[in-house]
Amino acid sequence: MSNYQDIYRDLPSRVFKVWERAKAHTDNETEDLSVTVMLMAAAAGLAMPLEDINIPAYRNSRPDHPGFDAVDQVSYQTTLQKFKDIFSQTLQSSSVLKEAKLARCAELKDVRKVGEYGEGTPINLADQNVSFAFSILRNALAHNNIVAFGTDVQKIEKLTFFSEHREGSGCKRKRVGWNVLTLSIESFEKFLTFWFSLVSASGSYTAAVEALATQDASSEA
Repeated sequence: MSNYQDIYRDLPSRVFKVWERAKAHTDNETEDLSVTVMLMAAAAGLAMPLEDINIPAYRNSRPDHPGFDAVDQVSYQTTLQKFKDIFSQTLQSSSVLKEAKLARCAELKDVRKVGEYGEGTPINLADQNVSFAFSILRNALAHNNIVAFGTDVQKIEKLTFFSEHREGSGCKRKRVGWNVLTLSIESFEKFLTFWFSLVSASGSYTAAVEALATQDASSEA
């Protein structure tokens, strides 16, 4: 028997359950699939939902998107404010992203050197908020802009996520470089666990999407 409601409310929490169950079967000496499973969980449980309804979320007070059907508006506004508070925190003060490495480079060919060797122009974590990192992760997962690194070819130790850095406004916005976010595997797992815990409560998923979309819109203004 399933307690399925709809894909918008159920997908993140169900993906988390699948990830939790898979963890027990991914750690073995011959073939460690833990990072693969983690990326699958991130793509399905974070990037896919956020890409799904982030555009209409902040343009209307009551969006017509099916993801907002049956949302209790009173509790929704409370949850929405909670996410806005989380996304507006600086990365430096974030409990799950304060160990991230953040930098920028002008050329795509330099992304690997930024992620692996720490080259590029560093971005101070105190100068960017949590929504900035979420946007990089969302875009990188959606477009497969991911590089894996490790001192041993058999073991991935960190992941680099990158997305376009654009300047200007409206139709005049143009790409001038790349934002590069690097996380250790341990930090990425901690971040994902945090994300799934946030969106497991009723109405939290759509609130997270609207809060992040609002942050994105204000940063582009």
